[in-house]
Amino acid sequence: MQKRNLSKVVAVMLAASCVALPVQALAAGAAVDYAKLYAGVDYQNKTTCVIGPESQNMDSVGATIGYAYLKSKLGMATEPRVAAPLNRDMSYMLEYFHIPQPAVMNDAAGQQVILVDHSSYAAAINGMKKARIVEVIDRHNLGGLESGGFVYYRNIPTAATSSIVYLSFKETGVEVPKAIAGVLFAGVMSATDNLQGSNVTALDRQAYDELKGIAGVKDISVFHKELEKAAFTHEGMSDKEIFETDCKDYVVKDWAMTISQLECLNDEEFSQMKSRMLAYMNKIPDRNAGMLYFLVLKNRSTGAAELLYTGTMAEAVAKKAFAGADANHAVLKNNADRKRDVEPAIRTELERYMQY
Repeated sequence: MQKRNLSKVVAVMLAASCVALPVQALAAGAAVDYAKLYAGVDYQNKTTCVIGPESQNMDSVGATIGYAYLKSKLGMATEPRVAAPLNRDMSYMLEYFHIPQPAVMNDAAGQQVILVDHSSYAAAINGMKKARIVEVIDRHNLGGLESGGFVYYRNIPTAATSSIVYLSFKETGVEVPKAIAGVLFAGVMSATDNLQGSNVTALDRQAYDELKGIAGVKDISVFHKELEKAAFTHEGMSDKEIFETDCKDYVVKDWAMTISQLECLNDEEFSQMKSRMLAYMNKIPDRNAGMLYFLVLKNRSTGAAELLYTGTMAEAVAKKAFAGADANHAVLKNNADRKRDVEPAIRTELERYMQY
């Protein structure tokens, strides 16, 4: 069968998956005919693996587990998968809500899959070009996926993919068990920075409030602090491991760039990590040879954010992109977001530089 580019398939499927399902359904609790939305997708009576991006996080893991459960309740053979063994905060989250860790799937070749929280091969695990993609549930930009048949595609510009999954529960009338509500709530809380992030939507806020009640989380501050403590401790980690904890790669014409993101719990750790990461980045061998390295360092206690970088080109681009930037760092606005604030500014200046 001829492969279809998802950017074209979206034109067909969007009407079924996005436009026809108003967000207001969350408030109304209205059920929709779920089967009709999937009438054009051939699942071939196969077990389908629900999988998040290779760089997984609390939101992608929670959304994966929640969506796999929802699909199973709708009569489809689905199983959640993770891209790698879970780190400390994700493991803590699953233990807290008494949910077993999903099996690891590091190669999708030959599998039938539902992609959650990503829609590009670059973000996916290995072998995704040889997998059979039947659904995509995401909040990010389109990434050029291809499929051998019709794909159910849903994309809503929220802060959390877990909010989209919860909306699907509401629309279909499927009850959310306490444990599933817990992992979805953790996903929303993490992705929205406990509703303090700059990209929080009304859907995120309502999902947060309702899931919190279903999950029975009474003391948000205690729960949030425990997750933070589990998530943002860097004890026993090497400089390389810390730098690569939340790392995204980009290509701009002839230049490849990495923008990592690191969050610290307080002023003391923020100061320590700034010195430690700059020292590490100064030792990266190819920082002046076609590679740009940036790190967004954030202080969770104050919202302060700085951009760190090393290398001649990185410095030149940063000085153009951010007011007040010096040789190795720039002060960003509070709660700056890598996707919304940092990457576009760097890309714009790098593309402008490449024109000369």
